[in-house]
Amino acid sequence: MPGKHSASFTPCVPSQSRRKFRPSLMKTLLIMRHAKSSWDQAGQTDHERPLNPRGQRAAPRMGTLLRDEQLVPDQIISSTACRARETVEALVSTSGFCGTLQWEDALYLAAPDVYRTFLQQLGSEPQRVMVVGHNPGLEDLILELTGRHETMPTAALAQLTLPIDNWEELDFLQNADLAGHWQPRNLSPESST
Repeated sequence: MPGKHSASFTPCVPSQSRRKFRPSLMKTLLIMRHAKSSWDQAGQTDHERPLNPRGQRAAPRMGTLLRDEQLVPDQIISSTACRARETVEALVSTSGFCGTLQWEDALYLAAPDVYRTFLQQLGSEPQRVMVVGHNPGLEDLILELTGRHETMPTAALAQLTLPIDNWEELDFLQNADLAGHWQPRNLSPESST
């Protein structure tokens, strides 16, 4: 269910080819953990923690990866935590993202079923959707969907292909395929340009 601070906006106008629905028997789910955050400010709540310098470098690199791998999502659904928002803003600035961006309070430290609820509400149109959030929920989500445990350090990205035609069909039957898994520290230096 949406949180009390649920918001959506489209940062740019999609091209004609993106607007036109093309039926597919596969959906792509991109799962990303927020980039590295700072613990430097005493008295700051966990929700308010911003990215640290390492996170500020890693997040745009992952946006470049999305662009270079042709994985730019049609829609991003993100936690409202400061570190998640800053991660998404950096991704948007380097990836060429031109879709729908949705901020959800309920994704802050969410369990897999919360992600599933939001994804099941998408219908059939978005082919490639990204969720940005926190551990342990993201690692548990990958496990529930694929049957595989994947470590998701900060700014890690997992690509899952799902044998569904409509997001309503998303379930935890472990039938998704882990098609890719990236971490900033494993990217070549030229991935940062």
